[in-house]
Amino acid sequence: MEKVSAVILAGGKNRRMGCDKILLEYGGMTFFDRINAELEDFSEILISIDQTGRYPALNGKIIIDKQTDCGPLSGLSKALEICCYDWLFVIAVDLPLFTRKLAELLYTKIDKEVDAVIPCTRDGRLHPLCAFYHKRNLPIIENQMAAGNYRVMDAITQMKVCEVKLGDTDLQDEILGNINTPEDYKNLKEKHEKNQNQ
Repeated sequence: MEKVSAVILAGGKNRRMGCDKILLEYGGMTFFDRINAELEDFSEILISIDQTGRYPALNGKIIIDKQTDCGPLSGLSKALEICCYDWLFVIAVDLPLFTRKLAELLYTKIDKEVDAVIPCTRDGRLHPLCAFYHKRNLPIIENQMAAGNYRVMDAITQMKVCEVKLGDTDLQDEILGNINTPEDYKNLKEKHEKNQNQ
């Protein structure tokens, strides 16, 4: 996508997983490599991590969170601050089933009347870590962080959001399934092996 930035959020503490999710493998590729490949059409790809030198083998434009231990909002803030283009696509590294088709769909919903374009699964849940945000949201996020509130969902309530319901498309909810625990990862691999054997 020309003149659109993207950022892979990879600065999480991985407390529930117990290891770095960015390095987990699925289908012969790491989570990071899979997502990075799906973003190849973007004009700029940023990689958000929480501390310098954490992943020395990563190739790409690394950015460091403004504040540590503040969750994904800190990475989003930094990315909006330095990205080259007005619109930024945000994707968490723990969404290994993400495909560019979803990003392309969300992109078609961008217009001057909205601040963010966010997918919504069939259960009515918004997924703000796989979404487009305009640079004009930066003051909202910075002000909220200054007040000590690091909840992404609270920031969204201050934006004009276009919700894209996956139920109205041929995309399945599972592409937004994030992998948080060893059990999640086990289920992901088992389902993949089952599909491979069919």
